[in-house]
Amino acid sequence: MVASKYKVEHAGCPIAFASEAFGDKWTLLILREVLIFGKKYFDEILAMREGIATNILAARLKEMECSDLLVKREDPANGRRFIYAPTEKALDLIPACVELILWASKHDPATAVPARQIELMRRSRAKAIRELRAPFE
Repeated sequence: MVASKYKVEHAGCPIAFASEAFGDKWTLLILREVLIFGKKYFDEILAMREGIATNILAARLKEMECSDLLVKREDPANGRRFIYAPTEKALDLIPACVELILWASKHDPATAVPARQIELMRRSRAKAIRELRAPFE
């Protein structure tokens, strides 16, 4: 396992531990692409609207594999492609992603999440979490 350059001494603090796991903004955005939008190929993730350089994406994906957030597998339909899939550790972040979405929808007037979807998440977080996990089970 490769050590992350973002290592923080967390001394038992859950917030510091989480920030160590995420490393930087790209890790969370990559998790969004995989967990929320269902992206599984390098080129799909690369197309994220924030625009990430290929070398940064490759480095973050490798770190996320080493951190046990993603697993990289050969695509059974095309042996020259790889699929990035969330691990159970990453799937356990779905509730936190829902909370971040709800928090941002309250404080970011430019949120791109449709109001209908926000309202559904707000009314039934548990249902939203189940629906986001379902494709991976």
